Amino acid sequence: MSNLLIGAFLIGHGLVHWVYIAPEPNVPEAELWSFMTNRWLVTKAGVDQRFALMLGIVLMGLITVGFAASGIGLIVSWEAWRILAIGSAVVSLLLLGLFWHNWMIAGPVLNLGIILLALYWGR
Repeated sequence: MSNLLIGAFLIGHGLVHWVYIAPEPNVPEAELWSFMTNRWLVTKAGVDQRFALMLGIVLMGLITVGFAASGIGLIVSWEAWRILAIGSAVVSLLLLGLFWHNWMIAGPVLNLGIILLALYWGR
């Protein structure tokens, strides 16, 4: 039962990342991605806004698929779930670092918890 709950949590955690990619209806493109493209990567490091946007979308896609696959893997007792969970958490930490916003403070805590969970759960 606990594998099912933790697997569902991993799937949900991945899907939360995807929510930020999904376009909102009736929002101008300039505002749609402002949470990502006006962060320090663009404003302070001088990275091209379009490149930053594409990088963010690719990272979020990888994170979503990785966490969903790790959750499904845990539910069906596939040992590789650990590698997928750790890899996805590391990529999520990278995304958070590149596009930091103060209301994302729970992200690093959750990702570090997932890494520890993957290292020690059921061993």
